[in-house]
Amino acid sequence: MKSYLMLGGAIVLGLGLSSCGKWAKAKNQSVDTIAVPEYPSFRDNVYSLTPSQEAVGYGGTMVILNQAVDPGDLADLLQASIDSRKAWAETRLFTEENDFALKYAEGGIYEVAIEDMKLELKKFEAEARDRTEEEVPDETLEITADTWLNEELERLYPGDTKQQSDAMAVIGRYCDAKIWELATNSYFAMNRYSERPTPMAFCEPFFESQGYFQGATCADNPAGRNYFGCMWSQGVLNTSFFKAYDQGTQTKITAMVNDPTSLGLMRDVLGLEDSAFTFPSPLYKRRTIGENKENRDYFSNIILKQDSVGRLCTASISGISELCSVFSYSYNAASLDALEMTPFDFMAMVEGRNIDLSTLFPLPNRPDSVISTKDIFHYFGFRQGHNNNESDRLFHKLVDGEPTKKPVFEDPTFAEKGSEIESIFDSQLYPKLNPQDLAVFNRKSQQISDLEKDYKAKNQQYEDYRQQITDTSAKAFEVGYRPNVAHAFMEIRLKVSNRNGVLRAYHWIKDFEDVAIIACLDLSTRKRITEGCTADPLDKVDASQYLAAKHFHVDQETGKVEFEVLFNDPAIIGFELKERVTEEGAILDSFSDLTANDYQDRSLFFELYPNLVYGYLEILTGKAFLRENGQDIEEAAVSLWDQNL
Repeated sequence: MKSYLMLGGAIVLGLGLSSCGKWAKAKNQSVDTIAVPEYPSFRDNVYSLTPSQEAVGYGGTMVILNQAVDPGDLADLLQASIDSRKAWAETRLFTEENDFALKYAEGGIYEVAIEDMKLELKKFEAEARDRTEEEVPDETLEITADTWLNEELERLYPGDTKQQSDAMAVIGRYCDAKIWELATNSYFAMNRYSERPTPMAFCEPFFESQGYFQGATCADNPAGRNYFGCMWSQGVLNTSFFKAYDQGTQTKITAMVNDPTSLGLMRDVLGLEDSAFTFPSPLYKRRTIGENKENRDYFSNIILKQDSVGRLCTASISGISELCSVFSYSYNAASLDALEMTPFDFMAMVEGRNIDLSTLFPLPNRPDSVISTKDIFHYFGFRQGHNNNESDRLFHKLVDGEPTKKPVFEDPTFAEKGSEIESIFDSQLYPKLNPQDLAVFNRKSQQISDLEKDYKAKNQQYEDYRQQITDTSAKAFEVGYRPNVAHAFMEIRLKVSNRNGVLRAYHWIKDFEDVAIIACLDLSTRKRITEGCTADPLDKVDASQYLAAKHFHVDQETGKVEFEVLFNDPAIIGFELKERVTEEGAILDSFSDLTANDYQDRSLFFELYPNLVYGYLEILTGKAFLRENGQDIEEAAVSLWDQNL
């Protein structure tokens, strides 16, 4: 794939090649000079390096022209180089004038401020809802629970009853799983309710269609009752997971559920009742559980999480070891077969809590929303351990016991998504804010909206400028690859640093970063350092081998920079034959028709001047000479610039 963004200024060399491929040996000959492009002077400080900016990197593209190049192609190449430089300069001007890196880039002031303001708004909204004088009527809550799922499937699959039915079949299994989850939940087991608690509010239409929870044990009781027996006898025993067991296992589980003693003991253990863990409890006699609370929590976690000692689980209560497996993740499910997937698998899949499982049940995006259907199932359905979920908090009618709390999600993204999800159900599940709080909420929301609008607009402008760089660089790339235009097309890099009175320059060819040319200049004496010129780790040049430059000089008055590269072993620094296309026919982003032998024993001498374009873009302009035995045999125009945006 072509790396257009790294395409910089063109170093254009016109080379005369002999029939044998080696450049003709030069004798004292005159060279027609190429005029240096005119640029205004901006500052005297060479490379514009300061204590706060100790290094600058330049990028460019070296195009070694074919003598037979068409003048029109050459004009196109030079224009593309000018356009590319202009695009880079305009981008740098935009980023500097807008403090883009500080304000608008990823992790910048705007992004952090927006995220902080969203969290603050979510906190304010939660507090405002707690103090609102209004409540959502029970009838409204029930209507929302009864209608949302069908409406949601219609949103996802408009008019496609087959897709809706297929999705509902999977969600039905999810609803069955939520029954198993609530039936083994400690908070549920230990409390009394005035109405049968729902395992998941949005599943109520499914439960009704399947005839679940119809027995007397599930009837309302304003005075309060425990619905543990209802959840098992009228819920668990009707689910697809229960029916997937063989007849013998079904008979044993049914007998346990229908036996008040066994069912009561199971409820007491899940509800962490003291009587279940002290002598003469059957559990104590079996020596599976100790008398302290730590062991009780440990046992309860075994039932829910099924770790390696799952042999102690519900078998300790009922003697039915088959119940132990239903609460474990399989993680290797290959299909939606109930015999292969556990209730936890289905919950993780529909609530989007496991990526591998979630792929088994893909859903379309919700129209015009960043919130997915699985986000909604997760937000309302996910129970963290024995804690309640959001559906429990909104729909369960507790008679006594500790009130339900707003769930806390481990996934930090739900701290952001929560308010958006709740806004989807505004006034359907959540009370309206008081007028004063609503005014504050709207003002804060508008502030966030204004910041986001500015943030997105600036980022779009930045992307537009970057696209100009891509387009202009692509044009130069296209011209350079035209027939008879160039013998070589290579991307070059130059990095310069000023640390502790030493000016260092590194030069290398893209894709040959392992070897770099290095030169050092003592700024106090203005002389090149020949002994002890080593790379500074702070410059972060990733070469493993450094070759000394033949010459390096910076004129203190004019700022002219001279840098010479000697081709003793051209191949190791990238001056060698490189194909234009791969064996599969893909075009490479650089090439050289010349071999290492064509460069051997010659040098490339740069004569450059540092300047600025638009007041911000660091640029080096000037000439480059191909030399042999001290004689200039070819000349080039050079334009490089800082490509760090």
